[in-house]
Amino acid sequence: MPLRDAVEYVAAAYIVVFALVLIYLTIMSKRLRGVQRDLDELTRLADERLNERLGGSGREGGGGLGRENDGGRPSPPHTDARTPDDHPELDLGRPESTVA
Repeated sequence: MPLRDAVEYVAAAYIVVFALVLIYLTIMSKRLRGVQRDLDELTRLADERLNERLGGSGREGGGGLGRENDGGRPSPPHTDARTPDDHPELDLGRPESTVA
């Protein structure tokens, strides 16, 4: 096949590959938005559950679990006088003892 005839096929192949990549990126962006929406919902539910367990104190000011502030940086860790050691109901499954 002469080179000038092959150019059309090569161009068509590039167009098809470009279209497939564009479709793939569109599908992945939709899935990512869904995952982000689910993650935001889980974060909200975790914050509500933690507020219920702590009696609603100290968490209303924002921050949350892993949310980012307006600067795009992670929020500083929440400091509260209550710890899981003070409140056994906050124990999230730490092992009772370690076996060496």
